[in-house]
Amino acid sequence: MFQFENDVLSVKQAISIAQDALDHFVLCVQGEISSMSMSPRYSAVYFTIKDDDDKASLSCLIWKNRYSSLDLNLEEGMLVNLTGRFSIYPKKGNLTFDVYNIEPAGEGTLRLKVANLIKKMQEEGIFEEEHKLPIPQYPERIGVITSGSGAVIHDVISTIKRRCNCIEINFYGVPIEGAKAAYEMIKALEALDACELDAILLVRGGGSFEDMMPFNEEALARTIYSVKTPVITGIGHRPDNTISDLVSDYSAATPTAAAEKITEGLFDLKAKINPTRERLQSLITKSINEQIRIQNELKLRLTSLSPTRVLEHHRIRFDNDLNRLMLAVNNSHKSFEVRVKSAAKRLDDLSPLSAFSRGYSCVFDEDGNVVSHVSDVILGSLVNIELIDGSLNCEVKGISSNSLFDSNQKENNGNIIQN
Repeated sequence: MFQFENDVLSVKQAISIAQDALDHFVLCVQGEISSMSMSPRYSAVYFTIKDDDDKASLSCLIWKNRYSSLDLNLEEGMLVNLTGRFSIYPKKGNLTFDVYNIEPAGEGTLRLKVANLIKKMQEEGIFEEEHKLPIPQYPERIGVITSGSGAVIHDVISTIKRRCNCIEINFYGVPIEGAKAAYEMIKALEALDACELDAILLVRGGGSFEDMMPFNEEALARTIYSVKTPVITGIGHRPDNTISDLVSDYSAATPTAAAEKITEGLFDLKAKINPTRERLQSLITKSINEQIRIQNELKLRLTSLSPTRVLEHHRIRFDNDLNRLMLAVNNSHKSFEVRVKSAAKRLDDLSPLSAFSRGYSCVFDEDGNVVSHVSDVILGSLVNIELIDGSLNCEVKGISSNSLFDSNQKENNGNIIQN
């Protein structure tokens, strides 16, 4: 340790001694870039780094020839590791950290790696639109690559089914973080690409930049580029884009947005078709109801015209007519019976037998003619007298003009005589 307590030094001498002392110390300092100046007029890049708690800051510079060899773009807010030594500017006595080398610290190292890979692949033209496959407008079969656990797969499937439930989904579960994640996703892409699907969704939810590193692997990016099936990425890490997003055929902001993209055409088509389908369904329903009505009417008519129905109708009519006929016959029979009985009584009253039973007889001449008057016979004539139980053959011995009947009896029947 130098002792200059008894010496009186000039400012220049004091600064020179301090500078000589500092030149022996090469330090590595970590801090966050808070301000920068890269004016083309300057031969160095000037910037300031600070601690997280803002309790200390340090002015730094790096000569432009050193800076250009680093292949690094400094940005405010970047956490860096600086290698260098302190330097004092004699004219003003300002303390400056003269930087020899800069490396991103923590996430910054990963970002630099990703940036360099993006630059490399960009120079190859891998990200150009001319290499991207068109997204099918009306897919029928798709693949989904993501973690088998968590909400992402459920969100994707529910979104697809809600928007268009006619799409077949082939799910391939993979780890999405860790050393083997990129390798497993490559296997999944190659397997689904062989299935001749319409599209493949490569998705995961949000996370830190470090969590997304599997999606920045060069091998995975080149696999996405080489498969024949269109690949849609939905990696929830914005505003950053992973290399997988850049090389995919379509990059969605989230897994749900990826599901919406693959169903976009079918969803729009469904929105256009639904009103027409509803009108058609209404017309079909109306037509069916009308046909049912017509069918019911024809069924009723057919039923009324069926032989069984006609025979039943005629049977009923026949039964009714038969009943009426039987009633009429019965009534006619009773009336006829009454008339017959009346006629029989009258006939009985007028019958000669009835008169015979009362003691009367009937006289016939030899020729069989009824003898009604005494003038119809002469003495000695033979007559036949019919009685109720036989006949008498007689000869007329005498004739008398006196009658046994009164005037009424003579008027009723002149050919009846009493024995």
